[in-house]
Amino acid sequence: MLQGKGMSIWKIAACEGGNAQKMVERAQSAGIRHVHIKVADGASPSNQPGQNSLPEVVAALKGAGIEVWGWHFLYGTKGGVVIAAQEADRAIKQIQTLGLDGYALDFENTGNPQFSWNGGPQVARTFMTRMREALGPDYPIGAKSHALMFKFGTDNVPMQPAIPFDAFIENCNYLIPQIYWVFDTPDKRFKESYRQYSKRYPGKPFVPYGAAYGEKQPNGKFWEASPAEITRFMELAEELNFPACAFYSWDYCSSKNPGLWMPIAAYAWKGAAAPGPVTQPARTGTTQPIPSAPQPAATFPADMPTHFIAAFNARNVDALMALYAPEATHVNAQRTTQKADEIRAFYADLLNRLPAARFALTDVSEVGPASIQFNWTAANATDSITDGNDTIGVVDGRITYHTTTFSFAMG
Repeated sequence: MLQGKGMSIWKIAACEGGNAQKMVERAQSAGIRHVHIKVADGASPSNQPGQNSLPEVVAALKGAGIEVWGWHFLYGTKGGVVIAAQEADRAIKQIQTLGLDGYALDFENTGNPQFSWNGGPQVARTFMTRMREALGPDYPIGAKSHALMFKFGTDNVPMQPAIPFDAFIENCNYLIPQIYWVFDTPDKRFKESYRQYSKRYPGKPFVPYGAAYGEKQPNGKFWEASPAEITRFMELAEELNFPACAFYSWDYCSSKNPGLWMPIAAYAWKGAAAPGPVTQPARTGTTQPIPSAPQPAATFPADMPTHFIAAFNARNVDALMALYAPEATHVNAQRTTQKADEIRAFYADLLNRLPAARFALTDVSEVGPASIQFNWTAANATDSITDGNDTIGVVDGRITYHTTTFSFAMG
C-alpha cells in the first residue's frame, strides 16, 4: 500500500543525470517512500533500456526499500485505429519485466487531440479487461486522471465529457488524481477533487498527485507552484487521513527549480517513516523518523538544509548534532562557539521555546562550492519565527561552520 511522500518522474535523464545511486540517495535523504516513473506512452515504452537506464533505476530504488510504480499515458486510438490491446500488452510487459509494485493509468484530455485519450468506454474496458486477465484482480492499478470529473460544486455537469472515468475506475483499486492547482489554491482544488471522487467511488484509496513544477499556461502566463503551497498540500493530505501523496515532478525539481524539492524533503510525514532510519519516541508520544546523518561521499551542500529542517520537525537534538563536524563553529547573535555542548544547548532551548512547532524552508541558494544559504520559518500557537536566515559550510558531508539569525514574534 502506498504510504508517505512520493515523487513522479517523466524523464529519468532529467533526474540526477539518470544516475541510479544518486537518485536513491536523494530519495532517501528526503524520506521518499514511493516513486512513479513513466514507463510507457501508448503502445511504446518510455525511458527504455539503453536510453535512460530504466531497469537500473527501478532495481536500485526497489533495493533501497522504495516502492516503484510505473505510469502510462494512454490514447485508446491512434489515427482512428483502436490500440487499446497493444497498450495493455505494453503495460503488462513493463510490469512483468521491471517488477513494478503498481501501475498508474494516465487517461486525460490535454486540449490537443493528438496527445489525449481518444477512446470511448468500450475501448477503456478492452484495455482494463486485458490488464486484469493478465495481472489478476488484486494487482495495484491507479486511475491517474484529471483532478475534477465535474464542474465545481456539481455532480452532473462533466468537466471532461469524453473521458470514460467509470470504464477505467471500475477495475482500478487506487484513485490518483492530478490535483494541480494552477492559478488556484491547494485547499480549494484538493477538497473538491476528493468530494467528487469519494462520492462516486466510495472506499477506493485516494492518493493525490500535487504540483511541484511550473510551465507556461494556455493564456500565455507562467505559473509555478510555491514552496508554501507544496507544504500545504501535504498538510491537507494528512488532515484528511490519506495514506500517501505524490508530486509531479522530480525532473522539474532536479533540473529547473531545486527550491521546490526542499519543502517536500523537509516535511515530516507523520504516518510513515522513510525506509531504514532509526526511530525514537517524540515529545508528543508518537514515533517520528530520525533523519540519518548525510554520508560524506554522497551529500552535496544543497541537501543539508533538508536534513536540518527534518531533524527540527522530528524534534531530535541528536539528529541535529549528527550533522556537524567535530569542533564546528556555530555563530548566533549571542555568541560564537566550537563547543558541542553549547550548540546542543542552543537547539534544546530553541525547541523548548517552540513546542510542537512546524519548521519549513522558504528559500535556498548556493553561496559557494561548499556553502549554502537558506531561509526558514517556524510557528506554534504562541510564538513564531518568520525570518530565519542561515549560512552553512560543509566539508566531507558535515557542517563545519554555521551562522544563524532569527527573531521571535508573539502569536
